[in-house]
Amino acid sequence: MDPRPRRPNRLTAVRLRSSHLRAEPVRTSVLITGIAAAAAAFTVLCMNASALTVQISGRLPAVSPRRAYDILVREPSRVDQEPGVGALSRPTDLAELSGGITLAQYETISHLPGVQVAAPMTMVGYVPLTVVIPVAVPASAITSTPALFAVTAEQRSEGGLSTVTEQNVGSTYVTAEPLAYDGSAAGLGNGDVADAPDGTQALVCPRSEPSPLPPVFSTDALRRTACWSTTTGPEPDAWTGPQPTTVSVPVAWTFLLPLVAVDPTAEADLLHLNRAVTKGSYLPTSAVAHTGPVPVLIASSIDDASLDSLTVSQLPASAARGYAAGLTPNQVNTLLDTTRGETIGTRIVTAAQAYAELLSDLSGSGTAAVAAYWSTTPARYTIGPGGALTPQPVPSDPAVWAAPYALTGQDAAAVGAAGTGFRALVPHVARSFTDGAVRSSAAAVRAVGVFDPARITSSAATPSPYLGERLSGADATSRLLLGGGTLDPDGNPAGYPSPGATLVMPLQDLGAFTSASAYTGTHAKAPIGSVRVRVAGATGDDALSQERVRVVAQEIVRATGLSVDVTLAASAAARTIDLAASRDGRPALTLREDWYRSATSTTVVAAVDPRTVALSGSVLLVGSVFVVNGSMATLQRRRRELVTLLALGWRRRRVAGQLVQEFAVISVTAGMLAVITSYALQAVISDRVATGWPLLSMPAAVAMTFVAAWWHVRRAIAGPPSIKDLSALRHDGRRWPLGRLQHAVQCLRRAPMRGALSMLVIAVAGTALGTVLAMRWVFGGVIVGSWLGVPVAWQVSGIDVAALITLLVLATITITDISWLAGAERGTELRTLRAIGWPALGVVRLAAGQALLPGLAGGVVASLLDVMAIGVVTHHVPTGVIPVVAIVIATGAAISLLAAGLSAAAHARSKRGVDPA
Repeated sequence: MDPRPRRPNRLTAVRLRSSHLRAEPVRTSVLITGIAAAAAAFTVLCMNASALTVQISGRLPAVSPRRAYDILVREPSRVDQEPGVGALSRPTDLAELSGGITLAQYETISHLPGVQVAAPMTMVGYVPLTVVIPVAVPASAITSTPALFAVTAEQRSEGGLSTVTEQNVGSTYVTAEPLAYDGSAAGLGNGDVADAPDGTQALVCPRSEPSPLPPVFSTDALRRTACWSTTTGPEPDAWTGPQPTTVSVPVAWTFLLPLVAVDPTAEADLLHLNRAVTKGSYLPTSAVAHTGPVPVLIASSIDDASLDSLTVSQLPASAARGYAAGLTPNQVNTLLDTTRGETIGTRIVTAAQAYAELLSDLSGSGTAAVAAYWSTTPARYTIGPGGALTPQPVPSDPAVWAAPYALTGQDAAAVGAAGTGFRALVPHVARSFTDGAVRSSAAAVRAVGVFDPARITSSAATPSPYLGERLSGADATSRLLLGGGTLDPDGNPAGYPSPGATLVMPLQDLGAFTSASAYTGTHAKAPIGSVRVRVAGATGDDALSQERVRVVAQEIVRATGLSVDVTLAASAAARTIDLAASRDGRPALTLREDWYRSATSTTVVAAVDPRTVALSGSVLLVGSVFVVNGSMATLQRRRRELVTLLALGWRRRRVAGQLVQEFAVISVTAGMLAVITSYALQAVISDRVATGWPLLSMPAAVAMTFVAAWWHVRRAIAGPPSIKDLSALRHDGRRWPLGRLQHAVQCLRRAPMRGALSMLVIAVAGTALGTVLAMRWVFGGVIVGSWLGVPVAWQVSGIDVAALITLLVLATITITDISWLAGAERGTELRTLRAIGWPALGVVRLAAGQALLPGLAGGVVASLLDVMAIGVVTHHVPTGVIPVVAIVIATGAAISLLAAGLSAAAHARSKRGVDPA
C-alpha cells in the first residue's frame, strides 16, 4: 500500500462543499440574505444616484441688483416661448401665465427646505365689467313731442393713432306719456309700454329675448336703448347704477380687466400687496366662493389711455314715430343704423373717468356676475435685422365675443377689441343655465378693497405684474408719431403692449373659475401659471447665496419636474419691437420695450449625486463587514476540519479553492436574490421602464463576498490554530476582581477585530444618522457653506431617509451577528463566573457592559465626525447640534444592546435544539 497521501478527487470536493452548506442551513441562509440585502440596497441607491441637477453658469455683477424673488417656477412648455430670445423675458409674462402647475406641486414647493416664500400666480382671464355712462340731452331739445336721441362714439387710443367710430351706441326715446315695464302685455311683446291718453298702449322699448342671435361684434352688443317719460321719469330697470336726474342717453363702457389669482399670505410676504390697499380690506385667507361671490381687490387706476368723443344727435320725427310703432329689437337696430340726425351736444369721456365710475359702482353694489371671460395665448415673435422682434398678428374672430352675450343679452367686449391682436383669444363660458338666461354656474365677483399698483414692491430684475407697459418710440419717426409720449394698453386683451393685473382674487377660490363644471376650456387639473420663490438666506449674489438658490432650484426640479428660472444677476435690457400697423388706423411703429435679462443661465442636467454615492458606499461597507464577520465565524468553526484536511494531504491551494467555491455558491445565490429584489424595488419606486441597473447586484454581491472573505480564507489555511488559555476570574463576594469597564476593555483587547468591526459599523451608521438629523432639525433640510472657498451644499431627500433606515437595519443585523459569534466564545467564561459565585444580575450587567462599550465608542466617533464636518462647512457649530450628538451616541448604544439581546435570544434557542443563526 502506498503510504503517500492521496489527492482528493473532484467528487469528494463537491460532496464536502455541499455537505457543509447543508450542515448549517440557518447560518448559510442568514449570510445569503445579508449579502443580498446589502447588494440590493447598494444597487437601488446607484439607480437613483443619477438625478436632475441644476447648474448656474455666468458672471455675477460686483453689485447685486435688488430682486423680489430668486426663482421663477413654470411649466416647461412655457419657457423660452420667444424663439431666439434666450435668457430674456417680457415683464408682463408673469401676469399672463395661465395653468401648467398643479396645486399639489405648489404645496410641495412651499414645503421644500430652504424655501422662505412660495407665491403662486395665475392669469385667470379677462373679466368684462360694464359701467353705464349717461350722456345728457340738452334741456332745450326736450318738448312735449316724442323725440328719439342717439349717441355716436369715436374712440381714440394708442396715443391718438387709432380711431374707431361706432354709430348709435346708445339711444333714448323721450315721450310725455307714462311708461311702465310689462312683459305680459297682450300682443305687445317684452319691453317698455307707453299709455296714450286715449287708453291705447304701445311697445316703445322692446327688450331682446335670451335666444341665440347671429354673431355680432362689440358695437351691436354694446348698444343700449332706453325710454324716458317726462311725466314718470326713466324706467328703473333700464339703468344700472344711480338714476340720472336729467334726460340722457345711456352708453355702456365695458372694460376687460385682467384677473389674477394669488395666495394672499404669500403675496403679502413677497410683494407686500396688503400694504398697497388704500380702501376697504385685504383678501381673506380662507375660501369663501362656495358660500358667496369671489372676493377681489381692484386696482385704483387702469392701464388704458383711450378716450371716447360722444356726440348726441336728435333723429328725425319720423324715426321717433317709427320707434314707437311696436318694432322688434332687430328692427330697432336697423332703424338706428340707417338714420342720421342733427348734432345737439358732445361729451368727452376718458377711460380713466369711466373706470372711476366703475369703481364707484362696485363700491356701491359690490357684486358683478361673470357669464364669460377670456384668456389669451402667448405672443409669438420673429427676429428681424439687428435682433429686432416683430410680434406676429393673430386673426380675430368676431364670434369669440358674441357667443356668451348673444345668449344672455349682456354687454360684450369694449370697442378697443376691434384693434389688431397679437394673441389668440380663448372664451370661457359658464356651462349651466336657469330659465334659459341666467347662468347658474357663473361666478360673481365682489370688490372688497382697492389697491394702488404703484405701492407694490418691484424691481428691474423682477418687475411687478401689477404694472402695465408703456412703450416709447425707438426711432425718430415713432417718437414723432407718439408725440413724444408712450404707447399704452388700449383695452384690447389681445393687443400690444399688455396691461398689468387689475383684479386680484384669492387662490383658494380659484375653483369658481377653473372648475370643469363652471366654465368651458379651463385648466382644472393644473390651474397655476407660475410660482415665485424667495430663498431663505439668499441675501445677494455672493457665492453662498448662489449655492442656496441653486440647491432650492434643484430640489424643485427633482420634486416636481417643473422648469426653474433663477433671477440671479437679472436686470433690465432694452429690446426693439417692430409693431405692425393696426387695422384701426395706427401706423407701424418701432418701439423700445424693457425686458429683463439674467447674466447667468440656468440649465438642468442629469448628474451623479455625491451624497447618494456616499450613502451607497456606506451600505456596501456595512454589508462587507457583515460578510467579514460571517466568513470569520464560518472558518473558525471549521478550523479543526481544515487542519484535518491538510493533515490528510490536501494542498493549501486546494483547501483554499474548496473554501472559495463554497463562498462562490453563497455569493452567486445572494446575487441572484439581490437582482430579483432590485427589479421589484425598481418597479415600486420608479416610474421608468425596466433597465439593466438591477443586474449590478450580481457583481456587487460577488465582489463584496470575496473581498471580505479572502483574508480569512488565507488565515484559515496558514497553519495550526493557537490556543489561548482563559484567565481564571474569582469573586470573593465583596468586590469584583476587575471592574466592569476594565473587563469590557479586556474582552475587546482579546478580540480586537470584532471590536473594531463593531465600532466601524456603528460609526458609519451613526454618522449618516447625525448628518440627516442635523440637516432636518438644525438647518431646515439643507446645509450651505464653503470648504476652502468652494461652496458646499448638503440636503436631505426621501431616498436619503430610505437609505438611512436601510443602513441602520443592516448595522443592527451585522452587530447582532458579531455579538452572536462573541457570545459563543464567551459563553463558557460567563458560565464559569456563575459557577464561582457571581449573581445572575452581575453577569447580565457584565455582558451588557461588554456590548455597550463598542456602541458608545462608535457613537462618539460618529458624533465627532458630524461636528467636525458641520464646523468645517458652516464655520460654526450651532447649539442645536447638541441634541443630535446625544441621539447619535444613544443610538449607537441602543444598537449594541439590541444586538446583544438578539444574540442572547439566539443562544437561548440553540440550547433548546434550534440551530443558531
